[in-house]
Formats: sequence, structure tokens, C-alpha cells
Amino acid sequence: METPQTGMALTSEAFKTGKMDLSQTDIDALNQQVDEFLKFIGE
Repeated sequence: METPQTGMALTSEAFKTGKMDLSQTDIDALNQQVDEFLKFIGE
């Protein structure tokens, strides 16, 4: 599976707290990648 691939930069705050705040666009992109990966491994 080559696409989609989602990447995002982590802030220093995310490293300190162990939490990251994602925009809805980031969440949607990650959800799409998960869906595509599950289809890929199901083939």
C-alpha cells in the first residue's frame, strides 16, 4: 500500500504531555488511511 500516507509534525507540547491536538482535516486523513490499510490487508 503506497497511498494514502498521512504525516504530521508533533509539537514539543505533544512530547511533554503525550497528547496531540488534531484538526478535523488531520483526523479525516488518518481515518481514510486506516480504512485503506484495512482494505489492503483484507485482500
